[in-house]
Amino acid sequence: VHCTVHWVGPPLPSGRKRRERWLHRTKSLPMGRAAASAVGPSAEAERTDDNDEEVEDDDLFEESAFTVDDGAFFAFRTTIRELAGAAAWSAAETASSNRDDDDDGSYDDEYYLKRGGLRFDVFLKPMDTFSTVSRYIAASTASEKEAHAVAFDESSVSSTAIAGYRLVGSAFVASDDILKRCNEERFELDLDGELRKRQQLPAAGSFHSSSGSKSSTGGKLALRWRLASQSDLAFLQSLADVDNSTDTADANRRRIRLQSPRSHDPLPKSPPLLTEVDEHVMTVHSSIKALTSMAPVARESMRYLFSSDDEPRVLVKPHPDPDRLDATTFLTEAELRDECYKPSKYWIQAGSGALGKVYLEILRCRGLPNVDAGESFGNKTDAFVTVVYDDVMVQTDVIDDSLSPMWLPWQRRAFVLRMTHPSTALYVGVTDYDVGPLEHENIGRIAIPVGTNFVPGLVYTLTYRLNESSNYTDFGTDDMGTITLRLRVEYDEPRHLLLGKNRPDKQWVSATQWKSHRIAKYCVDGPHDGDVFEMRLFRSHIHEILTQKRNIARLVKDALYSLVFWKGQVNGLPIHSAVAFGWGVHV
Repeated sequence: VHCTVHWVGPPLPSGRKRRERWLHRTKSLPMGRAAASAVGPSAEAERTDDNDEEVEDDDLFEESAFTVDDGAFFAFRTTIRELAGAAAWSAAETASSNRDDDDDGSYDDEYYLKRGGLRFDVFLKPMDTFSTVSRYIAASTASEKEAHAVAFDESSVSSTAIAGYRLVGSAFVASDDILKRCNEERFELDLDGELRKRQQLPAAGSFHSSSGSKSSTGGKLALRWRLASQSDLAFLQSLADVDNSTDTADANRRRIRLQSPRSHDPLPKSPPLLTEVDEHVMTVHSSIKALTSMAPVARESMRYLFSSDDEPRVLVKPHPDPDRLDATTFLTEAELRDECYKPSKYWIQAGSGALGKVYLEILRCRGLPNVDAGESFGNKTDAFVTVVYDDVMVQTDVIDDSLSPMWLPWQRRAFVLRMTHPSTALYVGVTDYDVGPLEHENIGRIAIPVGTNFVPGLVYTLTYRLNESSNYTDFGTDDMGTITLRLRVEYDEPRHLLLGKNRPDKQWVSATQWKSHRIAKYCVDGPHDGDVFEMRLFRSHIHEILTQKRNIARLVKDALYSLVFWKGQVNGLPIHSAVAFGWGVHV
């Protein structure tokens, strides 16, 4: 048995045969194979009902279940316009014919079949390969065999039915019901042996001539669907690679990877890291960009001198909006701020988790220190931001020569990070891009505990102070500036938050360049290496212990002063009355 899916359009005004588009065909599934495997070793113990009567063997194996390997999982590509067009025809037909709903809220069967939607045809494959019917011998494709299929009739099975495909029945879902059922809940449809014939009648008026010809086979088709995500499409592509692979060993490796717990939600690879690109290419690109921008900058300066503008316009870095080149090549500071806080246009998917998503947008930095020589000649910090989360590292574009860079919606700044554990921290670091044998100079970093600190679905715009290190002794020494970002957390299932009580597994971030590795290590660990003894790090731990001791001593001192001098600093608790009562009773 196999199932074929077609998209059936609404009736044409000309009365011609309705358009049908083939979508998908499952693989052949032996009748009862899945039911036998689902029963398992304890089948004999479950073969009796409440009356201790044996169940017939036919009843035990009458159900067939398709799996992913059988092609049960497929993507139906459509548009809202196509669905709305079929639904609009249905609404117009309802208004013109003044039809009423049935008691169960649905229209009559013949009118329901007039809508556009999905039709599922279930076929039995030929039983006799030595067919004597010429049309089945000539049919070389499965589509031709299905087109010539005869209705399945258990009472009388002719030689033609045995020789060719037999249509078990069809089920239909109208366009306006498709989106209503995108909730991943299982539902069943009755198989009708005459449904396909009635839908293929060319004229709209022919529906009434076949009224009452519904022939139910008694079978049902169970379905479940949802709106497809990028992960679903990537998974289907992986399945196609397995099926099309000619190397048996390679196909087995791919199949094992698909069956692993974390491979059911693969994502497209993110673009290469900025620090992984050849520095010579970056240098040439920056030089060409600087040379080509000299003339436009000079013209803009001359224009500002002879204009009445209150604020000069600056060149947008690293590049303007490709869709609005003239309008976004030069912008004022106020216009840059307005553009900076607009929604991002391009999002980069990264990570391998399946618990949820972290939507992160790097908006701007302010007050960064200049770590490049030659500030008087306009040579300033070339800042970019690195984000490390779980097993992935992503980076923004470089903003050249700016101590307060802003990343705009059309630039690389927005990331969708897949979550593997709700308690994993989000590490963000700001770095100055340098060319040469030395590593890129790190400016500051922050660590954001995502966990349960953020309400799912709520958008947060946050500003953090950048710190060179997480150690107490390094706080307050220098002003490293601030970073502003926009963050939103979503969980596929709220119950995944319960995993936060467990310790996250160790994750590995891979990098092909030494400079990239140093940046990732700085974002996570700071400038100090915990595996190497450093006197400064040792003093930092001692300072942390002494600071905690001083805090505890201060709290105890404040509590005693409050109690002795009757200050009443603890609201809502009758501490003084309780102490006075206890003192009076015992003394």
